[in-house]
Amino acid sequence: MNTQVATTDHDMWQALATHANDDVIRCVASQERLERSLPMATMLAVWGVFALLTLVNPHRDVLGMIIGAVFTFFIAKLVGRGLRALILEPSRRIRYNRAATRLRAQVQAGGDVAVGPFSWTIGAPGSMAITRSGEVVMLDHAHQYEPLRLAPHQIADVRVERQSQQITQTHHGGRTSIAGLGGSFGMAYTMGGRSTSVTSTVDEYVLEIRYQMEKNGPVSTVTVPGGSDRRVVEELCASIRRLEA
Repeated sequence: MNTQVATTDHDMWQALATHANDDVIRCVASQERLERSLPMATMLAVWGVFALLTLVNPHRDVLGMIIGAVFTFFIAKLVGRGLRALILEPSRRIRYNRAATRLRAQVQAGGDVAVGPFSWTIGAPGSMAITRSGEVVMLDHAHQYEPLRLAPHQIADVRVERQSQQITQTHHGGRTSIAGLGGSFGMAYTMGGRSTSVTSTVDEYVLEIRYQMEKNGPVSTVTVPGGSDRRVVEELCASIRRLEA
């Protein structure tokens, strides 16, 4: 009798979560479209202005067009960085934080949680927890936010992987000058004799869970991004390894 009640509660929660997370799916798809289309539209607009000014300039020459193209390239890069800092990153942070909070609440309501819930916004929002019955419960983008519940015997392996990325920033000495010549303007950038490069290594940690839904079936992998916080994913990894049916 208790087993039937638990199964019914599980099915009801799964159906409710799947229906409720349609909004999360639309949110992620909308943000991804914005991050693809806005930089492209901005780049086309900047180069469109340059092309228009070039066509209407009666004194255009090859050298002026080359200088203008180089200048437009740097302007486009600056505008792109500004859009990412002022629009795209804040939009992603606000929307994904809201979605992750919603997913976290659903995981919390989906069962008797013993560890977690843990949520993330890296890549796409998601959430997971471990129940007192020994199940790993997860809602993530890879499964289109349909609930994934893994019993201990379905987990084949769990580990923490480190991903390192080296970022190099180079600063050149130089100056930009603007001058008038023959009724038109020209711009030039004079390189200095010194440049400084700073290389930093950024480590990010990911929890990988390999699971097998059916006996002798295919093994799949689900990942939980932990960002730079290694402690969180290592504690989750240790908790999963000690699960008992």
